[in-house]
Amino acid sequence: MRKIAVAANDDCTIAEYIDNPPSIVVYEVNEKEVVNRTVRYYRSDIFEVLGDCDTVVGRKCSDTLKEQLSSKGLTPVLIEEDSADVAVGKIISIDQDMQRKANQTCRH
Repeated sequence: MRKIAVAANDDCTIAEYIDNPPSIVVYEVNEKEVVNRTVRYYRSDIFEVLGDCDTVVGRKCSDTLKEQLSSKGLTPVLIEEDSADVAVGKIISIDQDMQRKANQTCRH
């Protein structure tokens, strides 16, 4: 099961920066859909909240945090979207398209 963290202003709107959002909405997803959604809050160390996630979504991210995320195995995804739910839906859709293309074989 994959976990996607979205930097959020509240439990539904994507924050401007991943660096210091008021909350993190964590989506547990399978290949097709969201199976669980929780809101997490942190005080000082964002990595305590992101420890079990593999992707972090926001509008912007400082270069320093991008490097830190990558070094911890987290993939930062920057997206121009207001809704956390819509953003995660788009990520799931892109993953499905990539998986379909990977499974296609050449038929010459």
